[in-house]
Amino acid sequence: MSEQELTTRVRDALRDSVRAHMVADVPVGAFLSGGVDSSAVVALASEVKPDLQVFSAGFDIPGYSELDLAAETAQGLGLRFTPTVVTAADVLRELPRIAWHLDDPLADPSLIPLFFLARTASRQVRVVLSGEGADELFGGYEIYREPFATAPVQRLPRAVQGTLRQVSRAMPEGCAARATSTGRPPRWSSATTATPGSSTPSRRRGCCTGGRRSRARR
Repeated sequence: MSEQELTTRVRDALRDSVRAHMVADVPVGAFLSGGVDSSAVVALASEVKPDLQVFSAGFDIPGYSELDLAAETAQGLGLRFTPTVVTAADVLRELPRIAWHLDDPLADPSLIPLFFLARTASRQVRVVLSGEGADELFGGYEIYREPFATAPVQRLPRAVQGTLRQVSRAMPEGCAARATSTGRPPRWSSATTATPGSSTPSRRRGCCTGGRRSRARR
């Protein structure tokens, strides 16, 4: 199958999924981070609902927010754009409530802006489309390529591997060089420690993505 055929199949499947999730008897909106995943979902959703309302969250730190990208995407598609700016004071004030809403402990910093994003959206819509899962399906994070990066180490003589492991013990836990020298994936990686709103790697993911529909909560 050619690359063009694969592209067409993925696009058609995504379009069908978005159209199916747009069927609702309550107002429907969408989360938009400005990244590829949520932008694709929002663009396809706008084919069904041209006046779609989109919601984005960002931070009050210059260079550390995706609101500009999201606003540009929304403007290009002619959609209603509702931004939410999250401050440090907001986080400190609402952190106990955010923790209370978690059924299980979750070390994912994206849940913080997602809380504020969902709260804003819930005041105007009852259902939102997002883009969760695209990175898992298409290997969007560097962590999914680490087995290929460490494979050459496995082919080295055992004595060399042993020396590299000894050297790696002097490196900080989670260091990419440490993982490469041992041939083992790191315990932590850029995919698990990046803060939402930064340009890498969460720029692709943002707070949202493709095909999953979430109930907005007040």
